[in-house]
Amino acid sequence: MTFSATTLAFWNIGEGSASAAQTTKLINNQSVALNVASIGMSNPDYAETDNCVGTVPARGTCTITVTLTPSVLGTDNGTLTVTDNASTSPQSVTLNGTSILPVVLSGPSLGFGNVAQSTASSPKTLTLSNRETVALTLRTITTGNPDFAESDTCNGSVAAKGSCVITITFTPSVIGAETGTLTVNDTASNTPQTAALTGTGLSQAALAPTSLTFATQKAGTPSGQKAVTLTNNLTTALAVSGISFGGADPGDFSETDNCVGNVAAKSSCTIRVTFTPGATGSRAGTLQVADSANNTPQTIPLAGTGD
Repeated sequence: MTFSATTLAFWNIGEGSASAAQTTKLINNQSVALNVASIGMSNPDYAETDNCVGTVPARGTCTITVTLTPSVLGTDNGTLTVTDNASTSPQSVTLNGTSILPVVLSGPSLGFGNVAQSTASSPKTLTLSNRETVALTLRTITTGNPDFAESDTCNGSVAAKGSCVITITFTPSVIGAETGTLTVNDTASNTPQTAALTGTGLSQAALAPTSLTFATQKAGTPSGQKAVTLTNNLTTALAVSGISFGGADPGDFSETDNCVGNVAAKSSCTIRVTFTPGATGSRAGTLQVADSANNTPQTIPLAGTGD
């Protein structure tokens, strides 16, 4: 007795999903009928159907069809064994298989970095791949945080061996670090598929440092200049409509700057502040920048002492 194929290979089958069927023929080389007692599998992940029906005619054949539905990831091998009344009984076929996750996302995470509050980031994408031999039905795609918005080309399903693209944008509603989780719920055995989402919301415009303190200065004489940086975190130009001083002693402070009415996208300008105390003792003021950012005006406290 011989087989038309003594090895059947099932590579990269999605865990929990059935492979395409493969066949081998049991060939009866005898001049008398072959009585087949049993056809068995050493691994229950393999299933067989056949038309041997107990006997194979002299010089005849029958067909054994095998499928693999892996229950584990990685190597998943087995042996097909035919027991009959031939002198060479039992005969066997080697079954080689490997299993992969049936559905995967192209990456475990997406990071959006620093994004100005209330503005949308550049979009980032993940690909959802269906490795199964049947169509994948999608139930839900969520992000767990409304500041991360998704759109996709999946349209509720992914064809067998197909893929679709999920696009995420980050629009921070708060200042500081934010997180979310892209979660895809579907009919695969490894549902849900997830990816971590991270991003940080920044003020649309910001001053640094957050305060200025001048050394003791003789009343009526100007100090050296101290620099303040105005940073535009927007992806569009920031229109600067005014730079002024407030607080208890606004007249003690003056400035020069290179902002020239606007600050380019993702850029900065410098404001140089001078302290000229109008009297002795503690003096205080506030630097105020009015502009087109949603957090206008940006302010920092100023302090110095007149001598």
